[in-house]
Amino acid sequence: MKNSRELSEVSVRLELAYANSKEEAMTPQEQYVLYETIAIQILDSEFDEYEEGVLEEYLMVFLESKRIQLLS
Repeated sequence: MKNSRELSEVSVRLELAYANSKEEAMTPQEQYVLYETIAIQILDSEFDEYEEGVLEEYLMVFLESKRIQLLS
């Protein structure tokens, strides 16, 4: 099982994928949806590498902070 340091690497990969996919004209809502889509892809491909629920919880907290940042 992976540890918390590797969880922080998840957010780095997510941010990198976001940066490579983001378009200039995207609205804040579209930007959030892009983050959400990438997070789901990461969860789908890596969930079995972490203890049950750990990656999902980490990504939910990450997305909540992005929601506040982009949509508030």
